[in-house]
Amino acid sequence: MCFLNSLSYNPQDHDVIHLFPANLTHVRLGVGVTLFEDFETEHFDAKLYGMMGRPPVLEVFNLWVKTVELPRTVRHADFRKNLVEMLSVEPGEDVPSIAYLNLDNNDLSSIANVRVLINLEVLLLNNNNIKHIDPATMKNLTKLRILDLSRNYIRQFSTEVFPRSLTHLNLYANKLTSLNYVNMYFPSLESLTLERNRIASIDASAMVLAMPKLRVARVGGNPIDPVDFRRCAEQFRRYNVDIGNEVDEEACLSKEQLVEGVCLVRLKERSAVWKVGLSLMVILVLIAMILIVWQVFLGIKNK
Repeated sequence: MCFLNSLSYNPQDHDVIHLFPANLTHVRLGVGVTLFEDFETEHFDAKLYGMMGRPPVLEVFNLWVKTVELPRTVRHADFRKNLVEMLSVEPGEDVPSIAYLNLDNNDLSSIANVRVLINLEVLLLNNNNIKHIDPATMKNLTKLRILDLSRNYIRQFSTEVFPRSLTHLNLYANKLTSLNYVNMYFPSLESLTLERNRIASIDASAMVLAMPKLRVARVGGNPIDPVDFRRCAEQFRRYNVDIGNEVDEEACLSKEQLVEGVCLVRLKERSAVWKVGLSLMVILVLIAMILIVWQVFLGIKNK
């Protein structure tokens, strides 16, 4: 095992060679919080990984790394808390070995290159800039069990985007407005987090039908009508799905209310102008109906 606070590396500098102890199985760069002046490692590639002796476990924290070329032989890679905006995979014919990849707290907007990581089991992408995922991206990730996409900008949720092998899916604080239950089927999914999105309604029965192993569903922080949510909560309980009803009112945000132990976005009340306008519309409709009936009555009387 080798821990280093900082490292200076430029892939264009062919005169610099870093020597690491032989037979390392675990290398960690950037232990703790690293100041900008302590390092010069904006790019991590297979060449630097080769200098390390190609350890199966690799961790690179707080080094402001901007581009990562993922080595094909690494099994566990952790690049959290950097500035990664581009992810590629080392060229080669061998299937990438990686099973665990952590890219939390970076600047990724595209994850297209993960499509070749067919041995991946855990993929963590919390707090990036991901807005769209092409259906082909995860099509072949049949071993993927845990996927964390919290705090991104995802608007779509379907089986076409996410693999059916998932057991845990976290979409906390994204931009989802609705769920499309048509053709949705996640036979292994046990935990689903949809908190802090913009979802206005949840069909608990359809969700459980699409996710027969579901045991945990987190849907708080959405603008769901309280009456509808109580009905939804009752259906979840009937199927033994935990909705996380252990919070108190103090845990809710200022614009939220506590319903069935879950914080929901408080729905905006209709303005007074809107209410008056609706009342006038109802009155006009009634007057029109009375006039129509009166005209019919006069027509019959004149006959």
